Amino acid sequence: MRRMVDEKFLEKLRDYFNEKYRAERGTEQFKIDLKPLNKDEKWRIFTNWWGGVGVHELVDGRIEVYSNRVRDWEDVVEILLNMDVYGSRLKKAKSEEERKRIWEKIWKEKEEILNDLANEKWEKYLEEKYLRRPYGNFILPLYWGKEVARRISEKYVVDVEYELTGHRTFFTSVFNPKDMSEEQVFNEIVRRADAVHAAHLMCEFDSEEKERFYKEFIEKVRRSRRPLV
Repeated sequence: MRRMVDEKFLEKLRDYFNEKYRAERGTEQFKIDLKPLNKDEKWRIFTNWWGGVGVHELVDGRIEVYSNRVRDWEDVVEILLNMDVYGSRLKKAKSEEERKRIWEKIWKEKEEILNDLANEKWEKYLEEKYLRRPYGNFILPLYWGKEVARRISEKYVVDVEYELTGHRTFFTSVFNPKDMSEEQVFNEIVRRADAVHAAHLMCEFDSEEKERFYKEFIEKVRRSRRPLV
């Protein structure tokens, strides 16, 4: 297929998404952007709807279909530290100087955790300290996201990845449209959009299979630490 800047094609794709997700997206519309600020994109179709999908052509010609962010880990870590880990100590602080020292610990630990997550140094947070309160398994959604990507890839027979960029996680699926007809490209985008949308929903909403994964994952981690008899 030639360079994909055919506005009629993009309009057809936008209209398809608007119709397909009408019941879920509410008043949020899918939009076309022919001049993205991101220099890595040639064009994009996007929506601000929380559960939405997006698609863009990268400068190397590949097409990426992605979910809107699943989670902002800066918010997750901030709430965890401010409320669960250090919340009671902040309330009991008897002076501004004591509160200041606690806040300095929070900021330092937050920066450390976010750096570890960004660099995929996740194993540290499988130590027993982090599997119990007050940290309470906060790392498990990242491992669940990877598992969801694996399951969805098998179900939809496309490669779906769970990525953490900056502090945000999302699902993505990339393909090369070279030598594909316009109809083939359209169908491939739709197929991958179905997959990443399904992954987004499966990852975010509570379910028995998510709880079962958490339980089995923790047991597996703990079992791996037990000495062999």
